[in-house]
Amino acid sequence: MEGSWSGGGSNPGGNYVILSIPQQYDVDGAYWRIWSWDDGGAEGQWFDTSSTDIGSMRYDGVGNRMIICRMNPEGGYSWDAVWNQTDTIVTQYGKTYTMTGWFTFS
Repeated sequence: MEGSWSGGGSNPGGNYVILSIPQQYDVDGAYWRIWSWDDGGAEGQWFDTSSTDIGSMRYDGVGNRMIICRMNPEGGYSWDAVWNQTDTIVTQYGKTYTMTGWFTFS
């Protein structure tokens, strides 16, 4: 399923990751978004997905650094809406990041 670019400007293209969130962590109607940027490049952007399957959410166009965020669905694209987040992750393109504990991914 194609993801969607939610940040400003144009989609930086082709690089993607997949998030897999087990059902027990999909609570409170949370949105799963990625904040991503290229190290040494432009400011980061929010990435969203059009997938409705939390077991396989594809995010296209991500940069080489990212933070996975669990967000308030009513908060929009704002750091104030972030309920939980990972530390900075060095992106491995094409990888499926599977949540194995509260903000532990393998």
